[in-house]
Amino acid sequence: MARVARSKHSSSIVSIVQKTDVQCFRDDHDRNTFIDILQKAQSTYQFQCYAFCLLNDHAFRLIIDTKGRNISKIMQSITITYAMYRQAKTKLFPQRFKSKPLLNQEEVLNEIGNINQKTHTRYNSYCIYHEKLSSDLDFMSLVLPHSFKITTETVPSMSDEEVIAKVHDYLQRNQCSLADLKRDKLKRNRCLLELRRELPCSLKQLGIAFGGLSESTVSKILKQIEQTD
Repeated sequence: MARVARSKHSSSIVSIVQKTDVQCFRDDHDRNTFIDILQKAQSTYQFQCYAFCLLNDHAFRLIIDTKGRNISKIMQSITITYAMYRQAKTKLFPQRFKSKPLLNQEEVLNEIGNINQKTHTRYNSYCIYHEKLSSDLDFMSLVLPHSFKITTETVPSMSDEEVIAKVHDYLQRNQCSLADLKRDKLKRNRCLLELRRELPCSLKQLGIAFGGLSESTVSKILKQIEQTD
């Protein structure tokens, strides 16, 4: 009988970090352009942006409520548009963003506190939460206790056969095979990480779909690659 993974819990409110190996923001003009792109994406997809930080030269952070919109499409809209503006010689965002669901009010407020740095600048959302600082970031949504609602849901689990089929589709889209991944361990590990983030399945199911890797091997691979991101 096919094994079914335990359900995962998700939330409409997520904390996002997008890293890059090169300099993401060269100056304040880049940051202003990014804010314009973020605002246009918010207008297009109608998500709520609760916090952001553009103070790290090699990453940016967001907290958004997707309102049921596809988070991947939102992030693609932002990162592709910004990369086109930058016209970088190397790929600006070679790695997929990381996202973490925020399941209750305490988690949301704590995460906002972690992102907001006490700076007098429009490049960090601290300015919209500090009553003595002026802000022209009208597209932002201010979060105060009891001022918002979190929509949570249980992500349906998957059977072994469904996971294998999803992995097969993924490999076809990326024009590679399990045999290719056996020869290229780095590529295999990246594929494992991406699918782990996308699929509501167990590590054991991923290992089976990747040709019989053990659960402990998959866990070790994911930990190693996440530590280097």
